[in-house]
Amino acid sequence: MSLIRGVGASPTSDMFWTDADSPWEFIAACKEISNFHDEGMSFITHLPVGMDATTQGLQIYAMLLRDSVAAKATNVLPGAEPSDPYSEVADIVRQKLRADTSEYAAKWLAFGIGRKTTKRQTMTLVYGSTFFSCRAYTAEWFYDQLKSGRDNPFGDETYKPCNYLAEKIWEAISVVVSSARVCMDWLRDCARIFIEHGVVPRWCTPLGFPIKMHYENMNKYTIKTMVSGVIRQHRLRIPNSETNKRKTINAICPNLVHSLDGVGGLLGTIINRALDCGIRSVRSVHDSIAVLAPEAEDMAVCIREATVDVFDQPILENIRYQFSLMLPSGVSLPEHPPLGDLNVSDVRKSLYYWN
Repeated sequence: MSLIRGVGASPTSDMFWTDADSPWEFIAACKEISNFHDEGMSFITHLPVGMDATTQGLQIYAMLLRDSVAAKATNVLPGAEPSDPYSEVADIVRQKLRADTSEYAAKWLAFGIGRKTTKRQTMTLVYGSTFFSCRAYTAEWFYDQLKSGRDNPFGDETYKPCNYLAEKIWEAISVVVSSARVCMDWLRDCARIFIEHGVVPRWCTPLGFPIKMHYENMNKYTIKTMVSGVIRQHRLRIPNSETNKRKTINAICPNLVHSLDGVGGLLGTIINRALDCGIRSVRSVHDSIAVLAPEAEDMAVCIREATVDVFDQPILENIRYQFSLMLPSGVSLPEHPPLGDLNVSDVRKSLYYWN
Protein backbone atom coordinates (compact mmCIF):
# COMPACT_ATOMS: atom_id res chain seq x y z
CA MET A 1 0.00 0.00 0.00
CA SER A 2 2.84 2.39 0.73
CA LEU A 3 4.20 1.80 -2.78
CA ILE A 4 0.76 2.38 -4.32
CA ARG A 5 0.23 5.59 -2.38
CA GLY A 6 3.75 6.74 -3.20
CA VAL A 7 3.10 6.37 -6.93
CA GLY A 8 -0.25 8.11 -6.57
CA ALA A 9 1.29 11.07 -4.77
CA SER A 10 4.47 11.38 -6.86
CA PRO A 11 4.69 9.05 -9.89
CA THR A 12 8.24 10.07 -10.84
CA SER A 13 9.70 9.37 -7.39
CA ASP A 14 9.62 5.61 -8.02
CA MET A 15 9.28 4.37 -11.60
CA PHE A 16 8.53 0.71 -10.78
CA TRP A 17 5.02 1.23 -12.20
CA THR A 18 6.50 1.37 -15.71
CA ASP A 19 6.94 -2.43 -15.53
CA ALA A 20 3.20 -3.05 -15.14
CA ASP A 21 1.29 -4.75 -17.99
CA SER A 22 -0.72 -1.56 -18.53
CA PRO A 23 1.41 1.22 -16.99
CA TRP A 24 -0.99 4.12 -17.55
CA GLU A 25 -3.99 2.23 -16.19
CA PHE A 26 -1.84 1.15 -13.24
CA ILE A 27 -0.78 4.69 -12.40
CA ALA A 28 -4.38 5.88 -12.70
CA ALA A 29 -5.43 3.21 -10.18
CA CYS A 30 -2.61 4.25 -7.82
CA LYS A 31 -3.78 7.86 -7.93
CA GLU A 32 -7.37 6.82 -7.30
CA ILE A 33 -6.46 4.65 -4.29
CA SER A 34 -4.13 7.32 -2.90
CA ASN A 35 -6.83 9.99 -3.15
CA PHE A 36 -9.36 7.70 -1.49
CA HIS A 37 -7.02 7.14 1.48
CA ASP A 38 -6.47 10.89 1.77
CA GLU A 39 -10.14 11.91 1.61
CA GLY A 40 -11.85 8.89 3.18
CA MET A 41 -15.47 7.93 2.51
CA SER A 42 -16.30 11.37 1.12
CA PHE A 43 -14.08 10.61 -1.89
CA ILE A 44 -15.90 10.52 -5.25
CA THR A 45 -14.47 7.97 -7.66
CA HIS A 46 -14.17 8.59 -11.40
CA LEU A 47 -12.14 5.54 -12.43
CA PRO A 48 -13.94 2.80 -14.41
CA VAL A 49 -13.60 -0.78 -13.17
CA GLY A 50 -13.50 -3.23 -16.07
CA MET A 51 -14.92 -6.75 -16.33
CA ASP A 52 -13.96 -8.95 -19.28
CA ALA A 53 -15.53 -12.15 -20.61
CA THR A 54 -13.43 -15.30 -20.87
CA THR A 55 -13.14 -15.92 -24.62
CA GLN A 56 -16.71 -14.79 -25.24
CA GLY A 57 -17.16 -16.46 -28.62
CA LEU A 58 -16.41 -19.86 -27.10
CA GLN A 59 -18.67 -19.08 -24.16
CA ILE A 60 -21.52 -18.35 -26.55
CA TYR A 61 -21.09 -21.60 -28.47
CA ALA A 62 -20.90 -23.52 -25.19
CA MET A 63 -24.24 -22.06 -24.11
CA LEU A 64 -25.87 -22.48 -27.52
CA LEU A 65 -25.10 -26.21 -27.49
CA ARG A 66 -25.40 -26.68 -23.72
CA ASP A 67 -21.84 -28.06 -23.71
CA SER A 68 -20.75 -28.56 -20.08
CA VAL A 69 -17.12 -29.31 -21.01
CA ALA A 70 -16.66 -26.11 -23.00
CA ALA A 71 -18.68 -24.20 -20.39
CA LYS A 72 -16.28 -25.35 -17.67
CA ALA A 73 -13.26 -24.43 -19.79
CA THR A 74 -14.58 -20.89 -20.39
CA ASN A 75 -15.86 -20.15 -16.85
CA VAL A 76 -19.55 -20.30 -17.73
CA LEU A 77 -19.76 -22.93 -15.00
CA PRO A 78 -18.49 -22.03 -11.52
CA GLY A 79 -15.11 -23.24 -10.31
CA ALA A 80 -12.82 -22.68 -7.34
CA GLU A 81 -10.24 -21.15 -9.68
CA PRO A 82 -10.57 -19.47 -13.07
CA SER A 83 -10.31 -21.75 -16.09
CA ASP A 84 -8.22 -20.81 -19.09
CA PRO A 85 -9.08 -22.51 -22.42
CA TYR A 86 -5.76 -21.45 -23.96
CA SER A 87 -3.83 -23.19 -21.19
CA GLU A 88 -6.06 -26.26 -21.49
CA VAL A 89 -5.32 -26.49 -25.20
CA ALA A 90 -1.60 -26.12 -24.45
CA ASP A 91 -1.82 -28.92 -21.84
CA ILE A 92 -3.41 -31.28 -24.37
CA VAL A 93 -0.79 -30.37 -26.98
CA ARG A 94 1.97 -31.28 -24.52
CA GLN A 95 0.22 -34.60 -23.79
CA LYS A 96 0.06 -35.36 -27.50
CA LEU A 97 3.72 -34.50 -27.96
CA ARG A 98 4.78 -36.81 -25.10
CA ALA A 99 2.86 -39.67 -26.70
CA ASP A 100 4.32 -39.07 -30.17
CA THR A 101 7.54 -40.59 -31.50
CA SER A 102 8.04 -37.94 -34.20
CA GLU A 103 11.47 -36.33 -34.36
CA TYR A 104 9.76 -32.97 -33.78
CA ALA A 105 7.84 -33.93 -30.61
CA ALA A 106 10.75 -33.97 -28.12
CA LYS A 107 12.24 -30.80 -29.58
CA TRP A 108 8.94 -28.91 -29.25
CA LEU A 109 8.58 -30.08 -25.65
CA ALA A 110 12.09 -28.88 -24.89
CA PHE A 111 11.41 -25.58 -26.66
CA GLY A 112 8.32 -25.04 -24.49
CA ILE A 113 4.59 -24.95 -25.25
CA GLY A 114 2.52 -22.45 -23.24
CA ARG A 115 -0.77 -20.56 -23.44
CA LYS A 116 0.75 -17.94 -25.75
CA THR A 117 1.55 -20.75 -28.19
CA THR A 118 -2.12 -21.67 -28.53
CA LYS A 119 -4.01 -18.48 -27.64
CA ARG A 120 -4.52 -16.93 -31.05
CA GLN A 121 -5.47 -20.20 -32.76
CA THR A 122 -8.07 -20.99 -30.08
CA MET A 123 -9.42 -17.46 -29.84
CA THR A 124 -10.00 -17.04 -33.59
CA LEU A 125 -11.69 -20.41 -34.12
CA VAL A 126 -15.16 -19.00 -33.48
CA TYR A 127 -14.60 -16.26 -36.04
CA GLY A 128 -14.16 -18.70 -38.88
CA SER A 129 -10.46 -19.48 -38.79
CA THR A 130 -9.29 -22.66 -40.51
CA PHE A 131 -6.33 -25.01 -40.18
CA PHE A 132 -4.44 -22.77 -42.58
CA SER A 133 -4.93 -19.85 -40.18
CA CYS A 134 -3.87 -22.11 -37.31
CA ARG A 135 -0.67 -22.96 -39.15
CA ALA A 136 0.03 -19.30 -39.96
CA TYR A 137 -0.50 -18.20 -36.34
CA THR A 138 1.69 -21.05 -35.09
CA ALA A 139 4.50 -20.03 -37.44
CA GLU A 140 4.09 -16.38 -36.44
CA TRP A 141 4.46 -17.29 -32.75
CA PHE A 142 7.57 -19.36 -33.53
CA TYR A 143 9.19 -16.60 -35.59
CA ASP A 144 8.55 -14.14 -32.75
CA GLN A 145 10.37 -16.51 -30.41
CA LEU A 146 13.33 -16.67 -32.77
CA LYS A 147 13.39 -12.88 -33.15
CA SER A 148 13.61 -12.56 -29.38
CA GLY A 149 16.94 -14.39 -29.50
CA ARG A 150 16.00 -18.04 -28.98
CA ASP A 151 17.77 -20.72 -31.00
CA ASN A 152 15.91 -22.77 -33.58
CA PRO A 153 15.99 -26.38 -32.30
CA PHE A 154 15.23 -27.62 -35.83
CA GLY A 155 18.29 -26.09 -37.45
CA ASP A 156 17.26 -24.33 -40.67
CA GLU A 157 13.80 -25.95 -40.77
CA THR A 158 10.70 -23.93 -39.91
CA TYR A 159 7.81 -24.95 -42.17
CA LYS A 160 7.60 -28.67 -41.39
CA PRO A 161 8.03 -28.28 -37.60
CA CYS A 162 5.41 -25.51 -37.48
CA ASN A 163 3.00 -27.52 -39.62
CA TYR A 164 3.47 -30.51 -37.30
CA LEU A 165 2.80 -28.40 -34.20
CA ALA A 166 -0.21 -26.71 -35.85
CA GLU A 167 -1.74 -30.16 -36.45
CA LYS A 168 -1.39 -30.98 -32.74
CA ILE A 169 -2.90 -27.62 -31.75
CA TRP A 170 -5.81 -28.08 -34.16
CA GLU A 171 -6.54 -31.52 -32.69
CA ALA A 172 -6.33 -30.16 -29.13
CA ILE A 173 -8.74 -27.31 -29.89
CA SER A 174 -11.28 -29.89 -31.06
CA VAL A 175 -11.10 -31.60 -27.66
CA VAL A 176 -11.60 -28.45 -25.57
CA VAL A 177 -14.23 -26.67 -27.68
CA SER A 178 -15.77 -29.39 -29.81
CA SER A 179 -19.21 -27.75 -29.60
CA ALA A 180 -17.96 -24.67 -31.44
CA ARG A 181 -16.63 -26.74 -34.33
CA VAL A 182 -19.87 -28.75 -34.59
CA CYS A 183 -22.10 -25.66 -34.51
CA MET A 184 -19.94 -23.82 -37.04
CA ASP A 185 -20.15 -26.76 -39.45
CA TRP A 186 -23.94 -26.69 -39.15
CA LEU A 187 -24.11 -22.95 -39.81
CA ARG A 188 -21.89 -23.26 -42.88
CA ASP A 189 -24.12 -26.08 -44.18
CA CYS A 190 -27.10 -23.74 -43.79
CA ALA A 191 -25.23 -21.00 -45.65
CA ARG A 192 -24.54 -23.36 -48.57
CA ILE A 193 -28.27 -24.17 -48.83
CA PHE A 194 -29.10 -20.44 -48.84
CA ILE A 195 -26.62 -19.87 -51.66
CA GLU A 196 -27.92 -22.84 -53.65
CA HIS A 197 -31.45 -21.38 -53.58
CA GLY A 198 -30.55 -17.71 -53.97
CA VAL A 199 -31.59 -16.75 -50.44
CA VAL A 200 -29.98 -13.90 -48.48
CA PRO A 201 -29.62 -15.04 -44.83
CA ARG A 202 -31.63 -13.05 -42.28
CA TRP A 203 -32.48 -13.53 -38.63
CA CYS A 204 -33.56 -11.61 -35.54
CA THR A 205 -31.61 -11.57 -32.29
CA PRO A 206 -33.23 -12.31 -28.92
CA LEU A 207 -33.94 -8.56 -28.51
CA GLY A 208 -35.54 -8.38 -31.95
CA PHE A 209 -32.61 -6.74 -33.75
CA PRO A 210 -32.85 -7.63 -37.47
CA ILE A 211 -29.77 -9.06 -39.18
CA LYS A 212 -29.32 -9.19 -42.96
CA MET A 213 -26.14 -10.81 -44.22
CA HIS A 214 -25.58 -10.02 -47.87
CA TYR A 215 -22.06 -10.22 -49.30
CA GLU A 216 -22.03 -9.31 -52.98
CA ASN A 217 -19.55 -9.95 -55.75
CA MET A 218 -17.89 -6.88 -57.18
CA ASN A 219 -17.51 -5.60 -60.73
CA LYS A 220 -14.30 -3.73 -61.44
CA TYR A 221 -14.38 -0.42 -63.27
CA THR A 222 -11.45 1.72 -64.36
CA ILE A 223 -11.97 5.48 -64.27
CA LYS A 224 -9.60 7.93 -65.92
CA THR A 225 -9.64 11.59 -64.93
CA MET A 226 -7.42 14.57 -65.60
CA VAL A 227 -6.23 16.71 -62.70
CA SER A 228 -4.12 19.80 -63.49
CA GLY A 229 -3.20 18.36 -66.85
CA VAL A 230 -2.20 14.96 -65.45
CA ILE A 231 -4.19 11.86 -66.35
CA ARG A 232 -4.95 9.76 -63.28
CA GLN A 233 -6.40 6.27 -63.28
CA HIS A 234 -8.54 4.82 -60.50
CA ARG A 235 -10.11 1.39 -60.13
CA LEU A 236 -13.52 1.11 -58.49
CA ARG A 237 -15.23 -2.01 -57.16
CA ILE A 238 -19.02 -1.83 -57.29
CA PRO A 239 -21.44 -4.50 -55.93
CA ASN A 240 -23.37 -6.35 -58.64
CA SER A 241 -26.12 -7.95 -56.46
CA GLU A 242 -24.72 -11.46 -56.95
CA THR A 243 -24.02 -13.33 -53.70
CA ASN A 244 -20.38 -13.94 -52.89
CA LYS A 245 -20.40 -17.62 -51.93
CA ARG A 246 -17.06 -17.75 -50.15
CA LYS A 247 -17.69 -14.70 -47.97
CA THR A 248 -21.21 -15.81 -47.09
CA ILE A 249 -20.06 -19.25 -45.92
CA ASN A 250 -17.08 -17.88 -44.00
CA ALA A 251 -18.97 -15.00 -42.39
CA ILE A 252 -22.10 -16.68 -41.06
CA CYS A 253 -20.33 -18.06 -37.95
CA PRO A 254 -18.72 -14.83 -36.69
CA ASN A 255 -21.79 -12.81 -37.68
CA LEU A 256 -24.11 -15.02 -35.64
CA VAL A 257 -21.78 -14.75 -32.62
CA HIS A 258 -21.58 -10.96 -32.89
CA SER A 259 -25.34 -10.67 -33.31
CA LEU A 260 -25.69 -12.52 -29.98
CA ASP A 261 -22.96 -10.65 -28.08
CA GLY A 262 -23.84 -7.13 -29.29
CA VAL A 263 -26.61 -4.65 -28.56
CA GLY A 264 -29.18 -6.99 -30.12
CA GLY A 265 -28.25 -9.75 -27.71
CA LEU A 266 -26.20 -9.99 -24.53
CA LEU A 267 -24.77 -6.46 -24.41
CA GLY A 268 -28.16 -4.86 -24.96
CA THR A 269 -29.75 -7.07 -22.30
CA ILE A 270 -26.95 -6.22 -19.85
CA ILE A 271 -27.48 -2.49 -20.41
CA ASN A 272 -31.24 -2.84 -19.93
CA ARG A 273 -30.72 -4.64 -16.62
CA ALA A 274 -28.09 -2.10 -15.55
CA LEU A 275 -30.49 0.76 -16.23
CA ASP A 276 -33.14 -1.00 -14.12
CA CYS A 277 -30.55 -1.09 -11.29
CA GLY A 278 -29.90 2.64 -11.58
CA ILE A 279 -26.50 2.30 -13.29
CA ARG A 280 -26.13 5.21 -15.71
CA SER A 281 -22.40 5.34 -16.53
CA VAL A 282 -21.20 2.36 -18.56
CA ARG A 283 -18.21 1.88 -20.85
CA SER A 284 -18.31 -1.10 -23.18
CA VAL A 285 -15.79 -2.40 -25.69
CA HIS A 286 -16.89 -5.66 -27.34
CA ASP A 287 -16.67 -8.25 -24.50
CA SER A 288 -15.56 -5.80 -21.81
CA ILE A 289 -17.75 -3.61 -19.60
CA ALA A 290 -16.65 -1.01 -17.08
CA VAL A 291 -18.57 0.91 -14.42
CA LEU A 292 -17.62 2.95 -11.38
CA ALA A 293 -16.35 0.97 -8.40
CA PRO A 294 -19.48 1.32 -6.18
CA GLU A 295 -21.58 -0.19 -9.01
CA ALA A 296 -19.22 -3.03 -9.96
CA GLU A 297 -20.95 -5.65 -7.81
CA ASP A 298 -24.39 -4.75 -9.18
CA MET A 299 -23.06 -4.87 -12.74
CA ALA A 300 -21.57 -8.33 -12.13
CA VAL A 301 -25.06 -9.53 -11.16
CA CYS A 302 -26.62 -7.80 -14.19
CA ILE A 303 -24.18 -9.56 -16.54
CA ARG A 304 -25.05 -12.99 -15.18
CA GLU A 305 -28.81 -12.39 -15.08
CA ALA A 306 -28.71 -11.03 -18.64
CA THR A 307 -26.83 -14.15 -19.74
CA VAL A 308 -29.62 -16.34 -18.35
CA ASP A 309 -32.23 -14.09 -20.01
CA VAL A 310 -30.61 -14.53 -23.42
CA PHE A 311 -29.10 -18.01 -23.49
CA ASP A 312 -31.70 -19.94 -21.49
CA GLN A 313 -33.85 -19.60 -24.62
CA PRO A 314 -33.75 -22.27 -27.37
CA ILE A 315 -31.71 -19.99 -29.62
CA LEU A 316 -30.53 -22.59 -32.13
CA GLU A 317 -34.08 -23.88 -32.53
CA ASN A 318 -35.33 -20.31 -33.05
CA ILE A 319 -32.57 -19.53 -35.55
CA ARG A 320 -33.27 -22.70 -37.53
CA TYR A 321 -36.98 -21.85 -37.63
CA GLN A 322 -36.22 -18.35 -38.93
CA PHE A 323 -33.83 -19.75 -41.53
CA SER A 324 -36.43 -22.29 -42.68
CA LEU A 325 -39.03 -19.59 -43.31
CA MET A 326 -36.81 -18.05 -46.00
CA LEU A 327 -36.36 -21.21 -48.06
CA PRO A 328 -38.59 -22.33 -50.95
CA SER A 329 -41.29 -24.88 -50.27
CA GLY A 330 -39.92 -28.41 -50.07
CA VAL A 331 -36.38 -27.32 -49.11
CA SER A 332 -35.36 -28.18 -45.57
CA LEU A 333 -32.36 -27.48 -43.38
CA PRO A 334 -30.41 -30.10 -41.42
CA GLU A 335 -31.37 -30.41 -37.77
CA HIS A 336 -29.27 -28.29 -35.47
CA PRO A 337 -26.59 -30.19 -33.50
CA PRO A 338 -27.80 -32.11 -30.43
CA LEU A 339 -27.72 -30.23 -27.14
CA GLY A 340 -25.83 -31.25 -24.01
CA ASP A 341 -26.79 -31.10 -20.35
CA LEU A 342 -25.55 -27.62 -19.40
CA ASN A 343 -27.87 -25.64 -17.13
CA VAL A 344 -27.27 -22.04 -18.22
CA SER A 345 -28.64 -20.67 -14.94
CA ASP A 346 -25.54 -22.07 -13.18
CA VAL A 347 -23.66 -19.08 -14.60
CA ARG A 348 -25.15 -17.05 -11.75
CA LYS A 349 -22.72 -18.79 -9.38
CA SER A 350 -19.62 -18.39 -11.57
CA LEU A 351 -17.20 -15.81 -10.13
CA TYR A 352 -14.95 -15.89 -13.19
CA TYR A 353 -17.52 -15.80 -16.04
CA TRP A 354 -16.80 -12.07 -16.51
CA ASN A 355 -14.09 -10.86 -14.17
